Amino acid sequence: MDIDFFGLMENKLGVQVSAFPAREDAWYLPASKLLEPGVMGRLLDEFSPRIRSADRTTAATYFAGYFGGVALALQLALSLRDVVPDLSLGNLEAAILGDADKAYVRFRVVRWQEQGNDGTKARKDWCAEALSSFYRNEAMPLIASLSSSSGLHPRELWGQMPTRFRNAVVLLQEEMAGSENLLRLNSDYSVLREGLEPVRCFGLPRNPFQSAIRLVEPLKGTGKPAAIKAACCLYYKTDGGSFCYTCPRLKEEERAARRAGFAE
Repeated sequence: MDIDFFGLMENKLGVQVSAFPAREDAWYLPASKLLEPGVMGRLLDEFSPRIRSADRTTAATYFAGYFGGVALALQLALSLRDVVPDLSLGNLEAAILGDADKAYVRFRVVRWQEQGNDGTKARKDWCAEALSSFYRNEAMPLIASLSSSSGLHPRELWGQMPTRFRNAVVLLQEEMAGSENLLRLNSDYSVLREGLEPVRCFGLPRNPFQSAIRLVEPLKGTGKPAAIKAACCLYYKTDGGSFCYTCPRLKEEERAARRAGFAE
């Protein structure tokens, strides 16, 4: 089954190649500027009230989660298109959109450029090199800047990505059943989880994508188990917020009570 990669990237991952529309509620900036502490601090201060947060911490976890869409775009470009796109911070623009009713972050690829494997390297090595380069040179410095500006440990920020990756891969596995690209998808995901050096690529003693994904009964009657997040997104710290159903901090009896209440 053919999958519309660019449609998936724009509609599901929050990453687009088209120019951002002019909007009065938008706050735009080059992603490379986010490595400057003062700029990252201003971004978090701009984003925080839009998500009804009193401090920078929730804005930081949310932003890390949205940046996970960029990382996932790289992962799926490798698997679905067999190419490495230029998703460097210097080729990305970030935008904060919306207000307290619905605020979110999107990224734009300024110039879409991609490079395939020239055949001089085994595909697994080529994939590992592309992923290592992205996480070491782009994602890790951004996470470090988020950590410095919010006071959160990088582990909490990296933790916003693994469950999203797992859910995306599981969904694609179902859609790609019988496709020759399914093996490539699974192999590339294994490289991400097992083939990257943790300290060099993430600044952590352990690869965050190796986090064990715990499954629980879904809140809705979908029949499919729900995956517990690797780290809390801090939604409970927003005005009117609470622990999410898949929050790792939620006690099992509270999770069961929510299921029972939802079914009534």
